[in-house]
Amino acid sequence: MKTFQQWLVGAGCLALSSMTMAGDPKAAPDVVGRDLAVWGLGSLGHVGFLDGGKVIEVLNATPVMQANPLIDFKSRSRFWGARYGKGASQALQIINAGWAQRNFNPIYTYTAQSTEGGTVQSGCGQYDRYGKCARPIYSVRSAVFRCDTFVNYAFGKGTGQPLISNWSVILPSILYTAMPSAR
Repeated sequence: MKTFQQWLVGAGCLALSSMTMAGDPKAAPDVVGRDLAVWGLGSLGHVGFLDGGKVIEVLNATPVMQANPLIDFKSRSRFWGARYGKGASQALQIINAGWAQRNFNPIYTYTAQSTEGGTVQSGCGQYDRYGKCARPIYSVRSAVFRCDTFVNYAFGKGTGQPLISNWSVILPSILYTAMPSAR
């Protein structure tokens, strides 16, 4: 019978061997994935995409939107690897579309609902003599994402085609496999 320490060492070796088998991203906008770092929910996953040097991701942390080194992304839980095959020719547009959302007070959500952040007209400070707004009042609409809806948004905004068009069935693991090829 194995002791707990022997089991722990064996499990650690198994995790390390599966991590080394998964391919690292090679170019923007490769999508990277890993287990969700929540016991019992790991297979739901967590995703981000490579900006060329770091992984842009949305976390339930402060700040919500972060650009982290790949080694940090990989260290948090079992790394799935990288996938590619869509959006390579529009990588800069994807990165810019996603990263720009940090300017709109991003909020993390547990649901599949998301909101593009932006500046919206919220009222009128003065009307002209024809009843038209002469001095609009603007406010910031916060961006609302979780990791998979954020990656899907960035690809959709940057390429005109989201990775998953049916947002009601989006999960990090599903979005990850929406990229056709594995590294």
